[in-house]
Amino acid sequence: LLTDSVLRNISERTVVLAQSLRSAVAKNALRCLGEVFASFGPQLEPVLPAAVATCMKRAVDTNRFLAEEAHVTIREICSHASASRLLCSVLEFSKHKNAALRAKSVWALELLVQ
Repeated sequence: LLTDSVLRNISERTVVLAQSLRSAVAKNALRCLGEVFASFGPQLEPVLPAAVATCMKRAVDTNRFLAEEAHVTIREICSHASASRLLCSVLEFSKHKNAALRAKSVWALELLVQ
């Protein structure tokens, strides 16, 4: 079994890999992040803000397949993470200067409410 510190370490490294400039690395890291949240959602609260920030930024990426993978990951996070902590992380993007990020934050809020 994974301890909380090992799980947190894995998640933090995966978030960093999701920010990679190599699109294949970033896509697989996003996919992995979604799977980790689907399996261990509530245990990942410490990395939730960083994971949401990375996924939101990737969701508005010009690279289409990265944006699609980020959408899937955001859905997984919204389905399995703590609602109160997730709400705080998503609301930060509602005031962002980038209109696309503001739109994604509204979409994520909609997922959270469902």
